[in-house]
This record gives sequence, C-alpha cells and structure tokens, in this order.
Amino acid sequence: MERSQTILVDTHSHVFTEEFDEDRDAVIARSVEAGVGAILLPNLDDTSIEAVMGLADRHPGVCFPMLGLHPSYVEADYKDRLAKIRIALEQHHDRCVGIGEIGLDYYWSLEYKAEMNDALRTQLSWALEYDLPVSLHARDAIMDTIQAIKDVGADKLRGVFHSFTGTVDELKAVLDLPHFYVGINGVVTFKNNDLKTFLVDNLPPERLIIETDAPYLSPMPKRGKRNEPAHLVHIFEYLTTLYGMSASTMRDKLFASSSNLYNFTVR
Repeated sequence: MERSQTILVDTHSHVFTEEFDEDRDAVIARSVEAGVGAILLPNLDDTSIEAVMGLADRHPGVCFPMLGLHPSYVEADYKDRLAKIRIALEQHHDRCVGIGEIGLDYYWSLEYKAEMNDALRTQLSWALEYDLPVSLHARDAIMDTIQAIKDVGADKLRGVFHSFTGTVDELKAVLDLPHFYVGINGVVTFKNNDLKTFLVDNLPPERLIIETDAPYLSPMPKRGKRNEPAHLVHIFEYLTTLYGMSASTMRDKLFASSSNLYNFTVR
C-alpha cells in the first residue's frame, strides 16, 4: 500500500489465539504489508486477557485491545469470570478501544440464556461507565440484544453488531439505534449468502465497518483456509464492487466509520 492511502482497519480479529502461535508476528507483518494497518482484538474470557494485552504490547500502534466475556463462555461461573475481567478493565481501560466481545448466542444452546442476558447487561453498563464502544456478538439473538441496549441506554451506548448475518428487518432495527454500526466480514462473499442482495439498498456505507473474525470465516477466494487480517482486502474489494464505489472512496468511508467508533492511533 502506498503511504498516501488510508489504511484498512480489521475491527474484529482473534490473532491472539492458539491458531496463530506458530507465525503470529508474520501474520501481523503480512497484514501491515497488505494495507491493513490496525487490528482490533476482542477478548474471549478471563483466560485470554494476558494474550490480548500482551499482543497489544508487542505491536503498539497496530494491535488494539478490548476486554469482555464472549457469550459462548458464559456458564454457571460467569460472575466469577466477569469479576476477573472487571479487575483487568479497571487496570487497562485507558488502553482499551472497546468492551468486547460481548453479547448473546442462541445458536448452540439456550442452557445459559438468562446468564448470557445478565452478563450482557452488566458489560453494557461497563461501556457506559468507561465511555467505551461495545463489540457485540448476536447470533440468532439480534432482537434480544437490541432490547438489552434499550434497557441499559440506547441514547448513550455505541458499538457494532459484529459479523452481521441477520435479515433485512433486523438490519433496519440495528440501524434504528442511533450510535451503532454493522460489521461485515467474509460471509458476504459466500455464494449462498443473502446479505449481498439487500446490503447496498439498506446499509449506508457510513454505518458499515469491516472485519475478518480471524481465524474464522475466511472470505472467497481464501475460504477453507485459516483466516487472517491480510484477507480483509478481499472483503474490502468485494464491498467496493458491490457498492459501486471507487477504492479510495470506500477506503476513506470505512476508515472514518472505524475511527468514529473506536479511539485508536495507528503508527
């Protein structure tokens, strides 16, 4: 990428996980070389805090941490896990760009539905306390997630519905929230996905941010391989064509959306 170009921002990437233990620094170097100059790191649970913060320390100005409890890790002991994450947040909130990854996941199991909802509302309150945006996981649970936001304070909360794969009506409901963005990743490039049929007419680029969700959901033509931040360029190129914009215009709009939501300073 030429220095004069605006960088791309991978707003959701788990490059701190074990899938990258053998080549993490090389993955980040490839990202920067490809023009993806910022990688945001949503935490998973209390055991991944050290990895998230350590990677941010290792690559300042490129990797930016978030802290939160992913809904898939909400079980009977969720309050203990939240307490540990809260301690870390108190220590590192001035370095964190958001609270995340938090939310609801009704796809795998409803066993801890009540606990997930309580954990979500607790962490939304943290976002208000520390004036941080939230990165939301809302699998098969978009409307309940919206209700939690309204309950805690939709007029003040801000954030993104990451990895959006909902319906057009759910998209419109998200956009009715005044300070929320929609995160689109490699799923939009899949041949059997319906997102492409209604995105352009319903999602203004000013409310769009992009992500990889690495190591998951590799876009075409990398589908089936481990995802990584450098693959964000394929999502960017696909959306640029879908929206019928020039690359420079789309790049500038995406950077503006990402930097409006998240407070980060790239190197």
